[in-house]
Amino acid sequence: MLPPGSKTFIAAVEGAVIMCRAEQSTAPLEVAAAEIHDLLVHALRTGPEPLP
Repeated sequence: MLPPGSKTFIAAVEGAVIMCRAEQSTAPLEVAAAEIHDLLVHALRTGPEPLP
């Protein structure tokens, strides 16, 4: 089982790779990486969410 949020990160990278191929540029991957970084920083600063 993947940790919470993992599927979101995987989907973001997959989408960015598709956009990179379509645009023939690495810019979408760089944007996705920056957004994932920001999400991870926020998650680490705020701590885990309580389980239901």
